[in-house]
Amino acid sequence: MNGSPFGLLFVASDIDAAHEIEFNRWYDEEHLPDRASMPGVIKATRFKSPSDSPKYLALYWAEGINAFDCPEYAQAFKYQSVWSKKILPLMQNPTRRIGEAVGHMDQPEGEWVAVVAAADATEPDALKTLQPALTQIPGYVQSYFVSSIPSLSLPLPQEAGKPRQMNPLLIVECSSESAARQAVKSSLVHLPAGSLHFGVYQSLNKGSAVEVR
Repeated sequence: MNGSPFGLLFVASDIDAAHEIEFNRWYDEEHLPDRASMPGVIKATRFKSPSDSPKYLALYWAEGINAFDCPEYAQAFKYQSVWSKKILPLMQNPTRRIGEAVGHMDQPEGEWVAVVAAADATEPDALKTLQPALTQIPGYVQSYFVSSIPSLSLPLPQEAGKPRQMNPLLIVECSSESAARQAVKSSLVHLPAGSLHFGVYQSLNKGSAVEVR
C-alpha cells in the first residue's frame, strides 16, 4: 500500500470506569476479531492514550474502501450482537469515521500513533509537504491522511443527532511516545491553521496487530 489509497475505519471513545473491564473484554474477545475477519480487512489494532480523551482508539486497515462499503459490512453494522448492543451505547465522546487513507503503510506498525484533526481546507497532498519534517523525527515510522466519507461514517449511539465534523485525520505511526508527541507538534506547525491535536495512543496489541491477510 505504499502511496496507494486504502480503506481505514477509525473508532475512538471514552468509557466510564465502571464499564471499562467489560468494554475491553468485548473489544478483545468479540468485536475486534469479528470486524478484522471481514473480507478485505488486512489488520486491526487497539490503542490507549496515557492522557488524552477519547482514551481508546481502534484502527482497521483494509485493501480498499470497498471493504467498508459492501453488503456484508452494512449487515454487520446494522445487526449488532447482543453484547455489542449493550456496550455501544456506553461509549462516551465517540468518533467513528470511515475513509480513504492516502500515504504509506509499508512498514511494520508503530507501537504509538499520533492523531491530528486537520483543518477543513487541508488536502491529502499536504502530507507531501509535511513528510520531510516527520521523517526527521527519531522513531518516525509512517503516516497517512484519512479523508472521511460521511455516508459510510455512520454515528455511534452517543454521536447520533449531534453535529459531527468530518475533518481529515492525520495518523502518524511512531516507535515511541516522545516521537509521537513530536509528530503532533511538527504537524501543527506545518498544517493549516485550525488543525488540532486529537490524541497520542499506545498499541494494546503488544507489538502485534490482529493480522488477517
